Amino acid sequence: MLVAAAANLAIALAKLVAGLVGGGFSIAKGLHEIGHGEDLSNLTPAHIVLAASFVFEGISFARGLSSARPRPSGPLS
Repeated sequence: MLVAAAANLAIALAKLVAGLVGGGFSIAKGLHEIGHGEDLSNLTPAHIVLAASFVFEGISFARGLSSARPRPSGPLS
């Protein structure tokens, strides 16, 4: 039991470190691009990815909202 808890803690800490390192890298890269960025030429792929993410997030939100609503209970439901 204690070994499983220690393993879960180690996995959680590894995920935390990976997330912090990845987030720090993203922030550093973003700040560098803001200061020394290139001219934007073709934004169509970025707009397609953004539109797709809105669609998928909307679907996820709708499913989560429908599962969070209380369902009627009783003999007629």
